[in-house]
Amino acid sequence: MTQMPLTHKTFAELKKETPVLLDTLAAEREPVLITQDGAPRAVLQDLASYQQTRATLAILERIARGERDIHSGCEIDQETVFEEIEREFFPDGLDE
Repeated sequence: MTQMPLTHKTFAELKKETPVLLDTLAAEREPVLITQDGAPRAVLQDLASYQQTRATLAILERIARGERDIHSGCEIDQETVFEEIEREFFPDGLDE
C-alpha cells in the first residue's frame, strides 16, 4: 500500500499555530507529523480519524483472533461472529 507523505510541522510551529492546526485537522482529516530538533516525534490526527482507526484495529484484532481460533480448533459460527461485531461496533444498526 502506498502511503502519502505527511504534512509536517515543527514543535515550535505546533505551539504557535495550535488553534489553526486543530481547525485544519478537523476539516482536512489528514494527519500531521510533528518534529522536534529535526527528528520525527509524533503524529497528530483529528478525533474522528483516530476513532475510526481504533474501530478498524479492533475489527482486525477480532479477525486475527478468529484465525487463531480456527488453527487451534476452536470455532464459532459466522452468524455469531457478525452479531457480536454488529453489537459492539454498530449499536444503532448498519443502516444510516
